[in-house]
Amino acid sequence: MTVAAEKPQPPLTAKTLREAEEFLARRDRTMARVIAANGALRMRRAEPPFHSLCVSVINQQLSQKAAATIAGRVAEAAGGALFLPEAVARVSEKRLRAAGLSANKADFLRALAAAAQRGELEAAELRKLGDGEIVRRLTTIRGVGIWTAEMFLMFALRRPDVVSPGDAGLRRAAFLHYGKGKGGEEVLINAAKKWIPFRTVGCLHLWRSLR
Repeated sequence: MTVAAEKPQPPLTAKTLREAEEFLARRDRTMARVIAANGALRMRRAEPPFHSLCVSVINQQLSQKAAATIAGRVAEAAGGALFLPEAVARVSEKRLRAAGLSANKADFLRALAAAAQRGELEAAELRKLGDGEIVRRLTTIRGVGIWTAEMFLMFALRRPDVVSPGDAGLRRAAFLHYGKGKGGEEVLINAAKKWIPFRTVGCLHLWRSLR
């Protein structure tokens, strides 16, 4: 895991996203080429905490296409496009399995729903915490590992300075753009040192470059 901030950082906005891209292009010639090829990123709507975690758990070790299909089936079983704790808690394990989840992932979603119902995933409270503390808290929930917590920081809280060395897509993109006989994870970690304090934006551009 490589997260920097122990104090909560302001979330990315459309304005700071542009500033981040300009900063990255000045600091890193390779990233400048990636950004030029990708074009400017658009700010995505922030995902609600519980929904974001459910999607990340479903995405674990799956292709994007397969994960999207299963997420859609699970959401349908839960009664809506947006995952809500009470709705997920009401779905039986049998229906979750029928939607395509493994037994473990069905168990993980139910554990997330229970944590949310206990008040452990309140967005207002989480926004007061630094990145490291959020990772430590989330990874106490069954099924939430470091990668899932990193995705949560990026997509639910829009934290600006997160990199996920364990992400297969990021490792692949880092090797393609920066690799010189080294493993993708090492290349990613080294390249991302130039991106501080906007490592999240560097990661977003690496992901987009794979498309």
